[in-house]
Order: sequence, then structure tokens, then C-alpha cells
Amino acid sequence: MYVSLKRFIGQALCLAVFAAPAAHAQVTLHLTTPTQTSCDATTDAQGLNLIPGGTDLQASGVTFSGNGCGAGGGTFAANVSVPGTSTVGTPFNVTWSASADATLCTYGGSTGLSGWPTGTNACQDAACGTSHVVAVTPTTAGSFNLSVTCTNNSGFAQGATTAANAPTAPQPPNFALNAPASVAAGAAFQVSWAVTGATSCTGSASLGGSSVSLPGWTDSTSIVSPRTVTAATAGTYTLNLACSNPVGTTNSAPATVVVGGSADNCPSTPLTRITSSSISYVPSGVPPTRTGVNLASYDEIWGHANATDTTVTWPGRSNSQPTILSFLKTGYIAAKFHVPAGVSPTLYGWISHTDYNYGQDLTSAISTACGDFNPTDTRCVVSQISGQTLVRWGLSAPSFCPLLPNTDYFLNIKMTDPSRPSSTCSASATVCAIGTSNNIGGQ
Repeated sequence: MYVSLKRFIGQALCLAVFAAPAAHAQVTLHLTTPTQTSCDATTDAQGLNLIPGGTDLQASGVTFSGNGCGAGGGTFAANVSVPGTSTVGTPFNVTWSASADATLCTYGGSTGLSGWPTGTNACQDAACGTSHVVAVTPTTAGSFNLSVTCTNNSGFAQGATTAANAPTAPQPPNFALNAPASVAAGAAFQVSWAVTGATSCTGSASLGGSSVSLPGWTDSTSIVSPRTVTAATAGTYTLNLACSNPVGTTNSAPATVVVGGSADNCPSTPLTRITSSSISYVPSGVPPTRTGVNLASYDEIWGHANATDTTVTWPGRSNSQPTILSFLKTGYIAAKFHVPAGVSPTLYGWISHTDYNYGQDLTSAISTACGDFNPTDTRCVVSQISGQTLVRWGLSAPSFCPLLPNTDYFLNIKMTDPSRPSSTCSASATVCAIGTSNNIGGQ
């Protein structure tokens, strides 16, 4: 603000000490009021300047301290009232008043407030002795002081407000849903996302273009990720999530999950199909473990190399080294995969049973049937000891299990002899950790 110090000193206060400034130097005036109280007026770094064409001195950014700054005698008073908080871009009213004996009032305080003309006269003479309302709008976030300095006996009043950035709907827009590409009907799977600023998140799902209910997804408004979801009916599901707060709603990008049904015809005896387990990775990622992984999907096991990357479809990631932490001794894994049309005829690969966390001897087979460990082609089944290679596959490799393009297969894995203890899994254990490594060639 700009204050006419000549008029201020002459009409309001008695000057005790005056420090003459150098050019552009901060100046402090030590003033004594007629009631013998003190008031210090301190300029900013610009100091005092002569008003062009006149004899008055002006100062910008003046602040006041001392008991004498608020009232110097008589009935003079000045008051400023502002809300404690405000919002960028939203107007609010500042109410200020001065008593009838004020002869000149000047706006002062912070910049960054539209409508509050710091450094200009607010009123003069009789116009000062009334209540004034000024509409002010913060243009930036921050803390602001709003002051009115009036002259006569003495007077200075100010108010302060803090303006916050305008609240927004949850961010970011069109956020991703991370879900498995395919799961078995009735098998639990996880959907995760990353959103800030939400107070609720509501899931929706459709099957064949019609809205459906999914336990764990459509019946929840929790903002906590991930959610565990179960689809009992086979089909292709489209999932969406709408996250809201008092300002608005932000929608996710859709995620598609293919749920397999009875067409898989997976046997339930004498072994039970294992559909879910936690998986850790070598080398360990951050976080090192995925929970609730869908073991009915090849892509969900060997399509990942750490706990946070995206899913890569068959043949998966060449650097994938997952350890299945809960391999049921009386169960089997039937990891379904699809060989796409147009795949390279030179492509081949295999899954290694690693010598770390190897758990037990394993038997593996590739078949178009779920849980089939006796395929007609003997190249497609291997019963081996721990730490060696499971069944090899290829599009044209003569000694490998032959695969056909545009065909669904299962990689079936079970323990060869569940009763045999190993160095990493005792005879009394019901589950073992099984380490694996994906190997791909000929791409």
C-alpha cells in the first residue's frame, strides 16, 4: 500500500524519531501518540519516496506495531472483518469501518487479491465514517493480510485470510483398472487402481451389454485398492469404477475380464484344481508379492516379472521367475493359454522348475483338456525330479510338444509324489512353495 506520511504524521501522531532513508532502504518511524503510547511504522525495502508533483512522502508495504497503533485518543476506531478461509477464484466480502473523525483511509496489505486496491485511498473526510463492503477475489493460493490505515488521532486495522486451491474431483481422469485378462468361473480375482482425493468409489459391471452384480465390486463403495471380486457366471465382463468426492466424479477406463465356464471341464477328483495363490518373484520387486493371483490363467502366472507390472499374454515374459507360494499337495494347476493365429512358426519355449523353492517333484503336461496328465502325444508330458525342465512346447520343433495356432491349451502341473518330503517342504505340510522360470526362444 501507499501511505501519505506527511498527512499521517501531521494529523494523527506526534513524531518521536525519524530515520532519514537512503534510496530504496527500509525505514522505521518511531511515533508517539497524544496519549503517550508508542507506534512503529516500518516500510518495506522500497523505503520512502516523494509523491511526484507534491510535497508528501509515500511508502509501500507499511506494517505497524505497538499499542498506540490501534487507537490514539478520542473516539477514533478502524476495523476490518474477513472470513478466516477462502477459495481461489471465489469472491468474498471484506467489511471495514472507521469512526466519524477519520479524515483519510488507505487500503493496504497483500497483493494477489482482485478488488482490494492496495496503496490507493479508500475514503476521505466524511465518507470515511461509514461501514464499507468490498468484494475481493483471491487470484492465487496463499495467506493474505488486508489492512486499512486511517489518519486522525491514530488508527490501523487489518484482517487475514488463507486461500486454498479450488478443490477438484478425484484425480487422474480415465484412470486404469488393473485386472487379470481371464479367470475361472467362481475363482476370486483382484482389481486394483490408483486415485487420489476420492471419498467413495462405486464399481459397475456389464455382461453381454447388460448390467450385472459382481460380489466385491458392485456392492462396495470403498476407496481402498485392490478389491477381491468373484464372477460365478462365464462370459466377458466389462468393469468400470466411478470415484467421487463433494466436488465431482471421475471415471476409470474400462477393464475386460474373460471368465471361463464349464467348457473347461476341469476334473475335481482325485485332485482339486488350484485356482488362487500368492506369488513372489526373483529378483524380489517392491512390493515383492502379488496376492490372490488367478492360477487358472497362464498369463497371470508367467505374464509377470514383478508385483506391479502389466500382464503379458502367452508366451508371457521371458524374465518371469514366479514362485507359487501355496501349491496344494492334493491339487493341480491347469493354467489356460491361447496360441494366437499368425504366431511365428519358429517360436518355442518351456517352464523350468527352479532349484530354489523347488518344493517337490512335479509332473507337467500340455493338453487341450483341463487337468489331463495323459495326453496321447508323449512329447507333451514330463514326469521329472525337482529342479529340471517341465514339458517343452514349440510350433515346429520336432522334439517338443507341438502347438497349433488359434487354439486353447492347458499347462497342467501336479506333484509327482506328494508324500515325498523335500528340503523346502516337509512331509507334514499341506502346501509347498514351487519356484519356476519362463523360457522363450525363436521369436
